[in-house]
Amino acid sequence: MTSNEQTILDKVKKTLKIKTEQYDDILLNYIQIFEDKIKSICKRCDFPCQLNYLCVQFAVNSYAYYKDKDLTTANEQTNVTKATDNGQSVDFKTTEIVSKDDVDINSFADKNMAEISNYAFMGW
Repeated sequence: MTSNEQTILDKVKKTLKIKTEQYDDILLNYIQIFEDKIKSICKRCDFPCQLNYLCVQFAVNSYAYYKDKDLTTANEQTNVTKATDNGQSVDFKTTEIVSKDDVDINSFADKNMAEISNYAFMGW
């Protein structure tokens, strides 16, 4: 792990209020996915530290989106929208704070391309 990845990991854990090392491997995976994508887009061998904030945002979004998902199956979880007890029923709406687009690396990169492109190497 590079010192930059450690810095990003610390910021992600602080944002998520995670105090243990239990989730470090999965968080580092999200960080690495983002860094690799940026290096590929920008045609760089290094990750521009000016984009650390986007890496933190992507890792936080990914953790929040996937933490309660069952990743062992291809099925999406079903959201309960109605409950009935003793003849009384209640309808409610569930919303996700983080959408699938927020954790899809291509969509996330596309949304932030104006900023990312500032750090691309241009070839002639």
